[in-house]
Amino acid sequence: MTDQTGNNDQVQPNSTGPSAELPAPAASEIASAANSGNSTGSEFYKQAIFMCNRAITAGMLNDAMQWAHQAEQIGAVLDNNTGSMPDVEAAYARIMLHACLRSQEKALICGNILPEHRQLADILQQATERLSARLITSKETEPKVVALVAQGFVTRHQTKLGEFFGGKEQGFRYSSSDDLDAMLESLSSIQQCAERLCDNAQAYEQPFERKVKLAETAVSNARYSLSRMFSSFLSDWSKAEFYCKRAYLLLTTQPINEEKQPKSSGNAAVDKAVSALPSAYAALRRRSYKDSAAALKAVEAGLKGAAKN
Repeated sequence: MTDQTGNNDQVQPNSTGPSAELPAPAASEIASAANSGNSTGSEFYKQAIFMCNRAITAGMLNDAMQWAHQAEQIGAVLDNNTGSMPDVEAAYARIMLHACLRSQEKALICGNILPEHRQLADILQQATERLSARLITSKETEPKVVALVAQGFVTRHQTKLGEFFGGKEQGFRYSSSDDLDAMLESLSSIQQCAERLCDNAQAYEQPFERKVKLAETAVSNARYSLSRMFSSFLSDWSKAEFYCKRAYLLLTTQPINEEKQPKSSGNAAVDKAVSALPSAYAALRRRSYKDSAAALKAVEAGLKGAAKN
């Protein structure tokens, strides 16, 4: 079980990693290198892109934004603002994608909308604005349109978060299952845009093992949302349903109430757990503590065993 601020020993977003310590080159150094005809300027550009990608991998998205912007400025000096920078544009798209994934993970881990979600929304805004500005002059219509659509989704996402927090920058507020579903649906729209803007979005997806661990955490949270005593009144049934259906969606990419049989994951233990989740969800809908607790416990054990293998 996790606490309401997201502290959890099972799954944590990768928020630490190598520190971005490469000194930022001055614009005068870059211009001098470009004018002298040597490769120093392009090396600075490559280093900035490298540091950006390393920061993304480490989960340091603020640092990644700084390095992406640095690379964009270097490229502008080297190309006199005339050249395209696919590396920079890809970096902004990756930052968008990782900010969405981080937000979704946090919601599944803690079951609440936190100030960190607003911080990640700010990163999404910065990345989409920079990407839209870069692509606005692109000869290709699709990426330009997708970036603009993403920008609209992000603006709506930020507005909804602002309404949820009531203008307060900090502080904890209980999030209902409806609040969480609305936020995750909003993030899903942004993520779909980010995936279309990434050259190879599949390479940046959550690893299957991480999805299994997150699903295990969600199912565990669903089980601990139920109260054995006075279960009808003290259990948070709607939150348990939220965790259960989101665990299923995470592992199958389809809604839990869809009749279509999900594709096999290639892992028998995970497939068995997935096939049992609809029954657990149905028990939750019936408000049956005994059936719900037993089903969720079995699913959790199955996912935990699969994660260890």
